[in-house]
Amino acid sequence: MYICMDIGNTIVHCAFCSNDGIEHYFTIGTKSVISSEVLSMVLVKFCYDNNLELSTIDGIAIASVVPSVNNIIRETCIKQFDIEPYFIDQTIKYDVNFSYFDNKHEIGADIICQAIGSVDLIPHTNLIVISVGSATTAIAVDKEKNFITGAIIPGLDMQVKALTSGAAKLQDIDLNFNVDGDIVQKRPLNTKDCIKYGIYHGHIGALREIISLFALNYFNAEQFKVIGTGGHSALFKDAGLFDLIDQHLVVYGAAKALYYKDRQIQL
Repeated sequence: MYICMDIGNTIVHCAFCSNDGIEHYFTIGTKSVISSEVLSMVLVKFCYDNNLELSTIDGIAIASVVPSVNNIIRETCIKQFDIEPYFIDQTIKYDVNFSYFDNKHEIGADIICQAIGSVDLIPHTNLIVISVGSATTAIAVDKEKNFITGAIIPGLDMQVKALTSGAAKLQDIDLNFNVDGDIVQKRPLNTKDCIKYGIYHGHIGALREIISLFALNYFNAEQFKVIGTGGHSALFKDAGLFDLIDQHLVVYGAAKALYYKDRQIQL
């Protein structure tokens, strides 16, 4: 058994995996990870509630985009499992070629995991992976497993914060996209719904354009698949953007990264 964590700006996704896939899974708010003691309590309680022996954990992979919590994660893993966690980066060779990127060391651990997870999930296929979270990212990986390019735009909540903090008459509007519902079909008749409607459909338009440009410029009119992931991807399940939504893509990719690390394929 091994643990794979996806440390995002808002949510920490934690998966207990075996060779058969994800066996157990939970999430906590990233802001809750304030100390090794707190995280230890969460992990130990989860293991106890699910009859998981701490001694059965053989490895730990961390995909973190929040450097401020990395030491807390590391201390917790050593304290509770006596394991030095592997923080995913570009120091070993994966089953995806990242050399097209000018400075591959700028590529975040979440993007690495999305790339190596996606090519394992849908092999021999041109792929676009869209992650809708605090930021919305898009990456293109061709059928030869080359990481081609990427695009980054502000996420839904980030756009809301930018708008409401920069416009005086909108500052008192509390708005979030955590609940699915009437975003698509409801006619907006108040300021709050107008903002939500505009940002949601604006996001769809931006993503359609990015997908179209990636397909035209990098896949030579060949067929491709689009995978959606990230905390807000389910909001777009009926928007016609994605062929597949996999909320666990990063932790799945982290498991593959740990496999490559254990094989010690060095650059």
